[in-house]
Amino acid sequence: MGAGRDALNGAVARAWQVLDLPVPATTGVCVNCCLDPQIEADFLNHSARDLPAAYVRDWYFAAYSPDLRFAQMGWLLPRVMQMLAEGEEVTNLGLEVVLARLPLAGFPDAWPRDAVQAVRDFAHAYLVTACAEEGTEPLDEVLCMIGESGLPIGDFLADLDRLADDTLADMLHRSWVVDWGGKIPLSPFWSTDTSRAAVWGWYTSPELYKRMMRAAENGNAQASAVAGAIARVWDQP
Repeated sequence: MGAGRDALNGAVARAWQVLDLPVPATTGVCVNCCLDPQIEADFLNHSARDLPAAYVRDWYFAAYSPDLRFAQMGWLLPRVMQMLAEGEEVTNLGLEVVLARLPLAGFPDAWPRDAVQAVRDFAHAYLVTACAEEGTEPLDEVLCMIGESGLPIGDFLADLDRLADDTLADMLHRSWVVDWGGKIPLSPFWSTDTSRAAVWGWYTSPELYKRMMRAAENGNAQASAVAGAIARVWDQP
């Protein structure tokens, strides 16, 4: 088990401690409409730890309610983090939307400081683990999920800057070359222009290109393909 996975499991455990909230009075999504009626009738009969994964997925399919606050989102969030850490699908709408309801629930300004830190720690650990492990979601989807949470995306680009060249090259190769044939994708779920621009700027930066060329010169063929993807963006009119 790598250090990233240890940090991720630790972040989930910490979230369960910090966000040990009582069952809320409402689900935070629309009633008598979007949720499966049987799930809606039973949803609040469970602790967050015991909430079935199918209930979580149905919750994301439902439209959010104006009463969505910390009480509902904070209660559900450790279960969501646990599912993410275990590689379980949280919503079929796409990884990018998993944390997008946090700002609707007042995150981060209306949340307790330790709760905000728990979310931040999880996001950092999830990103680093995703980069280190095969079979994880593409990088842009992970960054978009984090960016849509309301956390500052620059802090997470800094995480990528601290990764070893080969680790980063492997992740970018999976995300750009294997998945997109050498193109650099940007998810349509990015809703904040400044975050989207910051991520695109990082993807296409001379600094990243130099890192990939350095790794390629040290024998990493995947890094060479990643550098080629960046260069093709530069060559576009």
